[in-house]
Amino acid sequence: MKIEDLNEFEVKMLELLQTGEKWAVELFFQQMEGGLIRKTMLKPYQKIWHWYYPTQKSTVLAIAQMHQVMGWQRLFVTNRQLTQVPQELVWLKSLKHLHLSRNLLKHLPTDIVHLDNLRGLIINNNQIKELPEEIGQMKNLEKLDVRGNRLRELPQSIGQLQQLKVLELKGNQLQSLPEEIGKLSQLESITLQSNALQTLPLSLANLHELNHRESFNLSRNRFVSFPEVLLLMPDLQHIDLKNNQLAALPSNIHLLEQLQNLELRNNKITRLPDAIGQLSKLSSLDLRNNLLTDLPNSLKTLVSLKALDIRGNAFDKLPDVVAMLPNLKTLYVDLPVAEASIKQLTQQKNLQYLYITGEAEKTEAVCQQLQVYMTGCTFQRSA
Repeated sequence: MKIEDLNEFEVKMLELLQTGEKWAVELFFQQMEGGLIRKTMLKPYQKIWHWYYPTQKSTVLAIAQMHQVMGWQRLFVTNRQLTQVPQELVWLKSLKHLHLSRNLLKHLPTDIVHLDNLRGLIINNNQIKELPEEIGQMKNLEKLDVRGNRLRELPQSIGQLQQLKVLELKGNQLQSLPEEIGKLSQLESITLQSNALQTLPLSLANLHELNHRESFNLSRNRFVSFPEVLLLMPDLQHIDLKNNQLAALPSNIHLLEQLQNLELRNNKITRLPDAIGQLSKLSSLDLRNNLLTDLPNSLKTLVSLKALDIRGNAFDKLPDVVAMLPNLKTLYVDLPVAEASIKQLTQQKNLQYLYITGEAEKTEAVCQQLQVYMTGCTFQRSA
């Protein structure tokens, strides 16, 4: 039996079940016993019961448990090697949270939109390649978690989910996001790391609930240039762009007035713009494993900078501007840079932690030299 095969009275009875209230379920059975609705309406629930309890074969027990099944508001079917979602699931009209994570699902049935009451759809760590366009009809959805799937794109209808607050997209194969994502006016959280993103829609800046969040993690993507939309989100305090393909930072990066932490490790950056010296609140800058040969003198104006990582670049010695950083407390350098910069390092009077990456014995020797002059600093070999 399909939902569209119901008569008008049966449809109304099914709508009552959306409440998940015990009285509604009991009324359903009373009407069935009175002959006002067909007993065949039980068949989808029996199938759901046997699907959920695969080791239980008793139909008598299934009917006895039907009150519980019909009133379910949360359903957890995780890590069961499921390859498809049974069509009968749409009969659980009271369902508000559906968890199908860590299975082998390759697609979602379009009928899932009939779960009118659904607030949370958790389908992470499956093998889903696309979401149905009909997903935009799930007007009450507040959380959509599709992490760890194989999505290459999102349907444009995603912008119709006006109640959506959490969107988990981490660990897919997304190359871009639809412009319609900027219509998710209630969105508070979005995860985008570990995809194949090269661009972001400017409409993301319209999401004011998201715009005022402190952090944006875009690590492990394929950005060649700094996402322009980030410059339209001036309240950002933490940007993580590790493991991308960035060649440069924008000349107007100073627009990120509240930025405190900037992570640029494992990119292809050859130079930093002078405007980086205008990030007055920047306290941590990670530049490890890039193609830098020098640092701009404007860095000396970063009075809030306390941690700097310059390992894995093309420096012959410590850039002169590093010694001019007034409040630097933690510094990460490679052994050859430290060996060539003993004098400059001893000028770092405020330095509290120096991490050196290199051969153990040589690193120890350099640390012993520096300890004579830098008594207030802790030295440590770093991987």
